[in-house]
Amino acid sequence: MFFKKKYDILLICNDEDKAEIKDGKYFSKFLDSLKILLETYNLKSLSLALPFARRYGGSTYSNAISVNLEIFFIKVIRKVLQKINLYNGIEIFLNKCSLTEDKFYQNFIKKFGIRLVICIGANKYICQACRESKINIVELLHGLGYSKIPWGWSYEEIKNLPTHIWSLDRASTKVFKPLEGMGIILEEIEHPWYSQFENFKEGSFGSISFLSKKNSPIKNKKVVLLSLTCGYDGDEGTYLYRKNVIKNGLIPSNLMELLEDQNQNIFWFIRRHPKQEAKMKYNNQKKLLDQICKKNKNVDWRQATSVSLPYLLPYVDCHITMNSQICYDTAIYGIKSLGLCPSLIKGNSYQFAFQDLEEANLFKRGVSKKDDILSFILESKKIKPFKLTCRNRDDFVKTIYRAIK
Repeated sequence: MFFKKKYDILLICNDEDKAEIKDGKYFSKFLDSLKILLETYNLKSLSLALPFARRYGGSTYSNAISVNLEIFFIKVIRKVLQKINLYNGIEIFLNKCSLTEDKFYQNFIKKFGIRLVICIGANKYICQACRESKINIVELLHGLGYSKIPWGWSYEEIKNLPTHIWSLDRASTKVFKPLEGMGIILEEIEHPWYSQFENFKEGSFGSISFLSKKNSPIKNKKVVLLSLTCGYDGDEGTYLYRKNVIKNGLIPSNLMELLEDQNQNIFWFIRRHPKQEAKMKYNNQKKLLDQICKKNKNVDWRQATSVSLPYLLPYVDCHITMNSQICYDTAIYGIKSLGLCPSLIKGNSYQFAFQDLEEANLFKRGVSKKDDILSFILESKKIKPFKLTCRNRDDFVKTIYRAIK
């Protein structure tokens, strides 16, 4: 008799959370790092790509399973039945035939004997499926330093939410604390990526060819990492505070001027957001970045985007962004950040963001004039590295076994 292989844990994320390239394959610094860690404790994991992913199968480190066709079929069936309106009990019919998204995930969990789901971006159908299957579902926060609970979770029905939330830093743990009142278990864990990075073979996640050369273009220059963020190029969605903030939708005009003015003193690494790399609608932005690099030999964006941050940050003197959470990644290396988004200024919607970094003298806000930005760059020096959490590997092992059913 043929038996389907069973797994302890199901790992789920979307394309933008597979932003690293390890040995030519898309790698999730969160879930794939976790996968490697789980293997050391003989816990078998299976990876699933959220619909509608483009990064799955052999293109991914984890050989993530795609459910694009299945979910598309379910959505089409529902649309057709609703349109022809020949059947009053559509929901009853779809449920009986397992043609709903929650039923699909329930059957998937049963098929592979899953005992725990760890997800980044858990949708309501996955949450419902796990709760119905009597197993826990963990939302692993892929961001750092949350200043407010996102996604409307404070007002969502409990059946649509995960049973557990795993935070990677103290600030986020504090912000998500109120959800414990809804019965959600909140735990803080060591960052799986940074706890393991030194164990990976050198060069596994790319390299920047010119950094080690004697005549390197960064020699005798201040090196700035400029982290780009989404939402300023007509894609602000509900984040209306980002509308019309940046003229070209990508880099503020004062920074554009600095790129040209200071080409003898400063080298710029421009790094795109993972979402900008994962989604084709942002491809038009590459033209502007290529034009900047062609005009200014003190700028690189392609290598700075493709290489893993831990390979790049040892060469960086300071970090500038609108409001990227990379501020926490740079802080781990003792690198100061400057946040340019007006929403970060006192009295505005994100005035409390990066407060812990600010207290550690690793973050500055409220600077907008070109001369002040230049002073920040030229005066920046690395200081004591920031620690995200006091949790360690032993704590994580206890956390994982508490969650598995």
